[in-house]
Amino acid sequence: MLLRATALLTFAAAAGVLPVQAANLIVNPGNEEAMVAGEIPGWVEVIGTGWTQRSLDPVAFEGAHYFFAGAGSTATLRQFIDVSSFATSIDGGLATVAFSGRVRSWPQTPVDTSSITISFLDAVGTVLGSHTIGPYSDTTQWQLVSADMAAPTSMRAVQLDLIATRFGGTNNDGYFDDLSLEVMAVPEPSSAALLAAGVTALLWRRRIRRQGI
Repeated sequence: MLLRATALLTFAAAAGVLPVQAANLIVNPGNEEAMVAGEIPGWVEVIGTGWTQRSLDPVAFEGAHYFFAGAGSTATLRQFIDVSSFATSIDGGLATVAFSGRVRSWPQTPVDTSSITISFLDAVGTVLGSHTIGPYSDTTQWQLVSADMAAPTSMRAVQLDLIATRFGGTNNDGYFDDLSLEVMAVPEPSSAALLAAGVTALLWRRRIRRQGI
């Protein structure tokens, strides 16, 4: 799926048709919104009931808070993302899904881990495919993780799962921050010229993001 996404973008560039990227589609991507009745806005606890905000030891990569699973041995936090507005490009095989985020772990032995699973769903919730990033266990810095994936035909939603796994200690110290998921749709050739300036700015923004500037 990653190779197909790369081939799609290469073909689009060769044809002079540049991709248009949406804004970040994740709600509350850095866990900055105030908790509501003990729950993280925009997210659903699938495994574990201790998901919360954390701000120190370590400090957040971006903003004041990040995602912390609490004390459960295994924990999964989920968000469903509606991408039906991209249906025409998706069904025409002209869309890719771009994900990026930061993960980190607490320095201990053995080290707890962070993983992210991105699943593609059709209109009735059938899983069309999925991609897992990780597990990661960097204890010295917020590690940048990313993936560019071809959107399967009939995709209408993306299921994003944050998975923290405890291997030692009391807390589950697989952390997540600064998440982003965007759909890039290739426009009709007649629209490409009008979009060139915007795409140039977009690519520069993604370069800065991936370099952590």
